[in-house]
Amino acid sequence: MRSFHFWIICGTLLGVVLVGRASAHEEQPLRTIDVRSGQYPLTINYYNAPRGGEALVFSIAPQETAADAISYQVTAVPGATVDAVPVRATLEPDPDRPSGVSGRVDLPVTGQWLLSVQVNGP
Repeated sequence: MRSFHFWIICGTLLGVVLVGRASAHEEQPLRTIDVRSGQYPLTINYYNAPRGGEALVFSIAPQETAADAISYQVTAVPGATVDAVPVRATLEPDPDRPSGVSGRVDLPVTGQWLLSVQVNGP
């Protein structure tokens, strides 16, 4: 009986470690890209690969500190060979990045998508 409890405890601890590693892995960007939208240099972090039927998770942050508020409009635009319509992303303020946002966009089909970022600010 004691051996059985030992294995249950070991299994539980292993599960906690694996879940902790999975959560930490999701915090690391899969890909980071530096872009420019008008006069605003931005860093875009992608946290997963774009796949049809799944949400593309990303964050956007200005590379320079903005004196005034910056707002964003993000749309996923399908490539020329993708049979779909543009999809608007949902955004929320990113507490870890001043003037940054976290976003997600639900891609209806797999294919080449372009993330169009419009920045409004001073």
